[in-house]
Amino acid sequence: MFYYRIVFRWSFLLCLLSMTGVRAQEIAVITVAADRFDREESPVRLLLDPVTFEPDSALALFEQVKKEKIPVVFQIEQLPEGRVLSWILSSQTKAGAVRTYVLEKGVAASGEKVIRTTDKGDALLLSSGADKVMAYHYAVMLPPAGEKYEYRRSGFIHPLWSPTGEVLTHVQPKDHYHHYGIWNPWTQTSFEGKTVDFWNLASGQGAVRFKTFHSLVEGAVFGGFKAIQEHVVFKPGYEKIALMEVIGVKLWNVKAASGQKVWLWDFSSTLNCASASPLTIKAYRYGGFSIRATAEWNVNTSSILTSEGKTRKDADNTSGRWMFCNGVAGGNPSGILFLSCPANFNHPEPMRIWPESSHDVFMNFCPAKNKDWQLEPGKEYTLRYRVVTYSGEMTAARAEQYWQDFAYPPQVSVKKSNK
Repeated sequence: MFYYRIVFRWSFLLCLLSMTGVRAQEIAVITVAADRFDREESPVRLLLDPVTFEPDSALALFEQVKKEKIPVVFQIEQLPEGRVLSWILSSQTKAGAVRTYVLEKGVAASGEKVIRTTDKGDALLLSSGADKVMAYHYAVMLPPAGEKYEYRRSGFIHPLWSPTGEVLTHVQPKDHYHHYGIWNPWTQTSFEGKTVDFWNLASGQGAVRFKTFHSLVEGAVFGGFKAIQEHVVFKPGYEKIALMEVIGVKLWNVKAASGQKVWLWDFSSTLNCASASPLTIKAYRYGGFSIRATAEWNVNTSSILTSEGKTRKDADNTSGRWMFCNGVAGGNPSGILFLSCPANFNHPEPMRIWPESSHDVFMNFCPAKNKDWQLEPGKEYTLRYRVVTYSGEMTAARAEQYWQDFAYPPQVSVKKSNK
């Protein structure tokens, strides 16, 4: 219904422009090539400034389908490299296919703000329409009564909901009070001659905490946030910030893919040394981008698969491009797929996946599992992941398609018009 409302509105506007004798000015023709991979509901991005300096409000985008121009909802964001135009390569696009778009000076099909951010007082809620997707908990969550105060934590994702509304994450489980939904601290690090553990909070050596929001975004194509987090070292009588981290979450407004309702979102972590002192993330068996899943997922109600065909029986201490868990919560099948970017340190990344003997579900991309990672002052280090939260079940073939789409996005080329 939303699509037809846009088509009707644009048909009316085009008719009105024709009646008044006003003609749209073509700026560029954009071709999007699927290249070697099948695509479905794929995000597309284009650096806009090399194409035009027309203001955002004066731009319109259409897909050229034979002789018909279909309005396309898009969104523009301002990044350090310039303005970036984003839209969704809708529905299915087969490998080798090319789709054509026309950028014009005109009235934009801006669409409704589908992806929203709402401050709940202790957490930032991301939603898609009326559906809750995730909450980023920025307030400090205290430990259960009677437990060590050191177990407190801020700056983590919980709850993460499935498209059918089940909570898929778990915080402060009794066996590991320092587990917080989706979070990414480091375990064994070396800073100013001492070992610092940011993971095992009870040690009192260090912690990660939310500082402030860098930005919040809402829109018809995507929404999300960037937040600044501090990696704090506790020393006798004082504390020192060892790392500054900017985490980013971008939730894309994609439709159901292959009949499966999904939430598609990107996660990034950019690390900088906060002082003149370097920090070394030492090789250790866990640390980094992690999930402690709902207690409803266990050896009897869930299954795990990695890109290398490993299951929960043999996945730990292996490396891979992706991993997913199919599970049942609230009586409904759903799951989470994690994709690692090829540019990440030590990709394909080592993984820590709890074996069947652990009963519950813990999964972790751990780039420094078998290799030290030295972080130097004055440099930035970024890890990027894509996450697909889905209803139903994931398959290896579908997971590989998602990874190819993330690692090798559709190829975009532009021909500027002389019209």
